[in-house]
Amino acid sequence: MERLPTHPGERPHESDASPGPARQAPPTPTPTATAAVDARGIVTEWSEGARQLLGYPPSEVVGHPAARLLADDADAAGAAMLRDAAGQERWSGTVALRHRDGRRVRRELLAHRRTVDAPSPSGSWCPP
Repeated sequence: MERLPTHPGERPHESDASPGPARQAPPTPTPTATAAVDARGIVTEWSEGARQLLGYPPSEVVGHPAARLLADDADAAGAAMLRDAAGQERWSGTVALRHRDGRRVRRELLAHRRTVDAPSPSGSWCPP
């Protein structure tokens, strides 16, 4: 079989005509799921990444208790998490969440305390 010349800037081993492993598509970036919860435990902001992760549109989450997002069997663990996080500026750990379709989703969570004066990042949140 005749070998085709490579294009400028392409290495011979990267050419479509060269033998070797097939190229893989670059990985699709995973959106960051973000939400804001007020001091009463009510969801006040919900991102597109959060919608993609758990399946809930903002209208079903914003204005409702964040505890509803915890998996049913995570109540004790969720309470322990809240006790651990209380008063801290930053907390991280694994939580069991409930997807809109009912399945359990375990994810690492990073929480930051935000003061009332601190604005949310522009463009990061879905409106209520």
